[in-house]
Amino acid sequence: VRFLETCRFVIITCGANGSILVEKFNKNSFDEVKKNADHETIVIQEIMHMNEEDFVVWKCSAWPIESKDIIDTTGSGDAFIGGIIYGLLTKEVWSRDRLLRFASYIATCKLKGIGARSSLPYVSDIDMNLFS
Repeated sequence: VRFLETCRFVIITCGANGSILVEKFNKNSFDEVKKNADHETIVIQEIMHMNEEDFVVWKCSAWPIESKDIIDTTGSGDAFIGGIIYGLLTKEVWSRDRLLRFASYIATCKLKGIGARSSLPYVSDIDMNLFS
């Protein structure tokens, strides 16, 4: 909570259990997760009251992957954060839902190869419709 005095949000990575993003609640800019018929969202959100303030807690499960497809976990957390940074630097503003799903997907791609970078996708190879 203390970090939110100077940051827009805080992300906690939880490995196979996904990730959590926490931000101060602002009813004027609140972006509720919308169900999309094309994919089942893996992000849920809830509003929590703590220390006299309201916060939005976004919980994102890990992108689905069969355990037999996991080759190496080295660098998957870094890949996740790379996905977050990419989403923050795009020209369009991404929802928290899209940001977390994209980062989770990038981390899962990393799991499918040896080392920290060999299986990371090129942006041109990613079906961005998975995140819209």
